[in-house]
Amino acid sequence: MPEALTRWRLLAFAHTKDLKTGTLEREIITQKELMITANAPRFLREGDTIRVSARINNLSEKALPVTASLTLLDALTGEPINTKLKLTSPQTMVNVAAGQGQAVGWTLIIPANLDAVTCRLTAQSGAFTDGEEFTVPVLPNRMLVTDTQPFWVNGRETKEFKLKPLTNLNPELPVQHERLAVEVTSNPSWYALQSLPYLMEYRYECAEQLFSRLYANSLAVHIVGSKPAFKQVIAEWQKNPPRSPLESNEELRAVSLENSPWLAEARSEGERQAKLGQLLDANRMESEQLRAFEKLKQLQTANGGFLWFGGMEPNLSMTLHILSGFGHLQKLGVKFPDEIQSELSAMQTNAIRYADAEMKRWIDEQKKAEQQKKNKIIGPWYFSAVQYLYARSFYLENPADKAVLAYIKKRVADDWLNQSLQGQALSAMALNRFGDVKTANGILASLRERTRKSEELGMYWPDNQSGLYWYQTPIETQAYLIEAFSEINPVLTEVDDMKRWLLRQKQTQSWSSTKATTEAVYALLLRGSDWLGTGVTTQVSLGGQPIESRVTKADAITGYEKVTYAASEIKPAMGVIQITKKTEGPAWGALYWQHFEPLDKVMPGSAGLSVQKTLYVQRDSPNGPLISPVTVQTSLKPGDLIKVRLVLKTDRDMEYVHLKDSRASGFEPVAALSGYKYQNGLGYYESPRDASTDFFMSYLPVGTHIFEYDLRVAQTGDFSAGVATVQCFYAPEFSAHSAGERVKVK
Repeated sequence: MPEALTRWRLLAFAHTKDLKTGTLEREIITQKELMITANAPRFLREGDTIRVSARINNLSEKALPVTASLTLLDALTGEPINTKLKLTSPQTMVNVAAGQGQAVGWTLIIPANLDAVTCRLTAQSGAFTDGEEFTVPVLPNRMLVTDTQPFWVNGRETKEFKLKPLTNLNPELPVQHERLAVEVTSNPSWYALQSLPYLMEYRYECAEQLFSRLYANSLAVHIVGSKPAFKQVIAEWQKNPPRSPLESNEELRAVSLENSPWLAEARSEGERQAKLGQLLDANRMESEQLRAFEKLKQLQTANGGFLWFGGMEPNLSMTLHILSGFGHLQKLGVKFPDEIQSELSAMQTNAIRYADAEMKRWIDEQKKAEQQKKNKIIGPWYFSAVQYLYARSFYLENPADKAVLAYIKKRVADDWLNQSLQGQALSAMALNRFGDVKTANGILASLRERTRKSEELGMYWPDNQSGLYWYQTPIETQAYLIEAFSEINPVLTEVDDMKRWLLRQKQTQSWSSTKATTEAVYALLLRGSDWLGTGVTTQVSLGGQPIESRVTKADAITGYEKVTYAASEIKPAMGVIQITKKTEGPAWGALYWQHFEPLDKVMPGSAGLSVQKTLYVQRDSPNGPLISPVTVQTSLKPGDLIKVRLVLKTDRDMEYVHLKDSRASGFEPVAALSGYKYQNGLGYYESPRDASTDFFMSYLPVGTHIFEYDLRVAQTGDFSAGVATVQCFYAPEFSAHSAGERVKVK
């Protein structure tokens, strides 16, 4: 009989050779007259006081005097440890009525330096006995706290930053250091170019992706030929491929990559980075150019329009996107191989002819609608009109129909206020190129009034947010805005500030869109100051001491340096960072201080992110459920419903963000299943675990986000409530943690 206390149903069937049959049905109950069942916690934590409880059930027909005992053993050695956990009365006597149950319990104080505890519960009454044994891990009442201080410099200047948790440390008080690490990147613009392999590896054979491959290869050929120093860059990347940010700085993360949902993304990005040197190989680039061009040519119809995928109808937006892309390459001075140059010119001429015909057809329809006094723009064509004017402005040597051009220019000039940010940037450039300088200047003045400037993030637009429409893409939009501001009455400092915002987005995001990557790389290469230097161009000192002599990891291209200090070397003065840049362009880095702290004494810390944790107890009232904050005076009891509220704030868009909330050992999660959730416009994966609840966000937009989940009070005692920590996997210098607290359950 299996070891289970339950009711069993026995069914038997018999038959003879001449098909006479019979059945038998019986019920069997497997139970013991005396049973003890433990209410075991999932884990114990050092320093907690917890009452381990059990229930004794008497299934006999008479009252029983029962002796219940608890024996504690070290799970690794098997030695008794009752005295270590202050268990002075391991036995307790209770009288249990017939057919009834009664609770018993033992109060334990959890010491340090124990890995796991085996609890052996027994109940005895005369000849009746029962027992249960389970092992519980003991977690330390300290956590590895990572305090970070990102730092940056914009061009030729010197800045000083302070990691206040370290500089404010009292040298007289004991502290358990783990490590101090500093990293700095002198030429972060190279990180944008490291996105080029993504354009090459996208698997779809559609017009947009094929053009992205052609664009990436053509751009790569141009980059290699434009500066002799790039040949050294390529040779270095072929020998030592750059690592994916998701795979870097593993020791500085709160959770390993293997325990996150992003292992596959990290591997695929790591493979792309490893191919960067191959991508920039001259022979390969030329053959890939030809291959992509031939495939793209097959998607152009006889009337000049490009199909999105083979078998579809010609698509105007796709055709205009490709025309604009070729225009970008021409502006950069990119040269194509001689064998495709004539075919390329014919491809562009045919595409222009198709776009002109489509716009003329739309204008005819629009004029008919105006005559019928509908006076409204038909369908989604208005943005296409802006797109058309922008794409057409690259080909002024191939003049458009004057009537078509005049009509569209007037439409765009009259209605630009109704456009998105991206539409306004395109409108300004197109009108400026076609001679309407006054309207173009007006659009730029309006855009300038709506900017926000930050010394760290640069110049950007707060309303440049992702949306449901394909043109609501922040990276692309910023790239178009950079192009507009660098073309119409350019102010170099403004353009550089806008480029800095774009580069900062690459710091915390992977740019997983081919279109966004092409536009961003174009804007960073063509516009503003030249930031593509090589080598170390910064000087960094900690506490007045330069780090150059201690560099353990370096990169000759990006100027990346990393220094790690052992625990014995760490001093409070090292929390002061000074960085000097000797050339133009931004540089950035971060200081990481890792140290162990008792959970209930952790002070809140933030860098680019902040997280606040609050516990609420929910109680019923005549007007429905009411919640109130859990404070030192709050009286909690087993069975209470606890609501955990985590308030997460971020000042920039981030990708691959991990939020971990550890909990008290006396609490149990109400929801036990992991799964993807969506609330208030944010999607995330929630994973309840034995000692914490983890949230994984592939994308976290700017703003304030609230996460809530329920716990149930299961044990009495005095517990550490746990600390919430949050960190951006892509840039671990952006992290935060909440304050530590204690809760009491009576």
